[in-house]
Amino acid sequence: MHYNLPCEQDINKLVVEKLAEKIGKPSFAGDSDINDLIDAIIDVTNCRLGLNTVKRIVGTIDYTGHIITDKTLSIVARFLGHPTWDELVDYLSNPDQQIPAGFAISHIIQYDERYDDMDLDISYLPNRKLCLRCINANKFKVVSSTSNHIRNNDLIIFEHLKEGERINIGSVIRDNDNKGAYTGGIITEIIKHQPNEDA
Repeated sequence: MHYNLPCEQDINKLVVEKLAEKIGKPSFAGDSDINDLIDAIIDVTNCRLGLNTVKRIVGTIDYTGHIITDKTLSIVARFLGHPTWDELVDYLSNPDQQIPAGFAISHIIQYDERYDDMDLDISYLPNRKLCLRCINANKFKVVSSTSNHIRNNDLIIFEHLKEGERINIGSVIRDNDNKGAYTGGIITEIIKHQPNEDA
């Protein structure tokens, strides 16, 4: 295994593990695994990375002395649900990021818990808000959003939703197109309420 990405070796290894996990592989043992990753990246980001580029990213060929471009790193980050490479590295470096004092850790959405005809207002760092209409269990329609990555009328499916932890959306579906996963900042507040009449 070669460590080619511009980050500490432990983080480099985590990125490769996350890429393999994302496509349901234990590792990248051959070209078929690499091609599966290339196809998955296209599906999520609408961007194509070359075979040798992806081999260098996952460390199956050495890339010592060369630079992986910022554009390529951005595509990798978006594929893994982060808006930028720096945010991905920050997340992997601080998976147990401290929760600011005073934030409640109380609301947990269970998959079998239903909120039919209810809205959820979610606030998360840095200063982002979502208003969501429950469709079923962990699937919601976006009523309003201050995020650059989540838009009104998107459908989102949560993998996990809890105050005091990062917002973790398993899928963002826009106009019947699955845009992939999204991970954002720490959730500071979740409020459940009756829908607004004008929503």
